[in-house]
Amino acid sequence: MLGIVSMILLFTIRSAGNGICQWQHHHFWRELRQEWQFSQSTALVNHQPTTINYDPMNREFVFICNNHERTIRVPEELRVQSAPARTMKANGYIQPGTWQFIDQLNQQEILMRIQMAGGGYRLEKKRLFAR
Repeated sequence: MLGIVSMILLFTIRSAGNGICQWQHHHFWRELRQEWQFSQSTALVNHQPTTINYDPMNREFVFICNNHERTIRVPEELRVQSAPARTMKANGYIQPGTWQFIDQLNQQEILMRIQMAGGGYRLEKKRLFAR
């Protein structure tokens, strides 16, 4: 009986932990999109560029505009493989490129394709396969 209860608790705790991690990932992507769009709006309205950097020591993206910093924390289960600094120009455009992430929770590679036209981006998800 004790073994059965222990197994039920183990699965409940594990699935609750996964739910929290999923929420953190969702929150990160939503926050990144909002900050990106805010930077575009600021560029278009105030004609001010925004520099976007990844700080690996603090595991956060830093948006710098007019000496004001805003940060977005990256969840632990999301690894940033490549995210070279970018500057969103005063007209809202940004140099195209790709940022690469590894989602360890869902076993996916996520490519963030930054597009010059309109200064937006799109996410491409690819399943990672165990060898």
